[in-house]
Amino acid sequence: HTERPLYRPGDMIHYNAILRTNLPAGFGALAASEVISLTLYDSRQNLVATQFKQVDEFGALAGDFVLATELPLGQYLLELRVGGQSQQQALYVEEYRKPEYEVTVSTPADYVVAGDAVDISVAATYYFGKPVTNSAVNLQIYREASYGLAPWAMGGFPQPAPATLVAEFSGVTDSTGRWQTSYTPQSAAQEDALYRFVATVTDARQLSVKHEQTIHLFWNAYQLAVSTGRYGYQSSELINAEIAASHHTGTPPADQRLSVRLLHEGGE
Repeated sequence: HTERPLYRPGDMIHYNAILRTNLPAGFGALAASEVISLTLYDSRQNLVATQFKQVDEFGALAGDFVLATELPLGQYLLELRVGGQSQQQALYVEEYRKPEYEVTVSTPADYVVAGDAVDISVAATYYFGKPVTNSAVNLQIYREASYGLAPWAMGGFPQPAPATLVAEFSGVTDSTGRWQTSYTPQSAAQEDALYRFVATVTDARQLSVKHEQTIHLFWNAYQLAVSTGRYGYQSSELINAEIAASHHTGTPPADQRLSVRLLHEGGE
């Protein structure tokens, strides 16, 4: 990854990475002799420069790219390749322009239950107080995995999955500088997820300002916790279990039927 997402022409891009090998027993160190290539592409997909690196004793590497003073503006891509695999990092090169207005994205809550609609509000306001009216709004919605278990419970840290663009909307701010829409996230295979709402407002002078908001998607309406007095019991002992249920706001559900099953998972 790079140390920041935005650069100006002539800036130096500092990057670093930590690499691990995925082994059957977990993650291991990458061989010091393995050659890693890092390539920078400009906003027109032209190759800017390529560097070749090797990891240190901690499996880490670092380096720099120096941007020219005259170059295409827009989104650049830094690509790391090793052993037939690649990882990409997007960054932006723009001339500095002090923003004259602020954009905010808001939702009623910081979470939503799968299948429920979430109202999304985008507001744009000049720093001197007036609303940014009749300006284009672009809203991109990204979904990414949410790992609720500790790494040791999953056999190590999972390979991070890239965010997926799942929906895109456009509109125009009204007389109050606002634009609103509604979206219904879905849960796949009973899994939680993170949804990121990225809004870009572009005013009449083609000046764009961006803001984003992330909420948690839960695949069900409740949180459950089960606790026993200890981990081991003899066959003749009584097992005392404490079960707690709550909404995602922390309030307990009332008058809800609860079923409990005791499963045997092998052993003597």
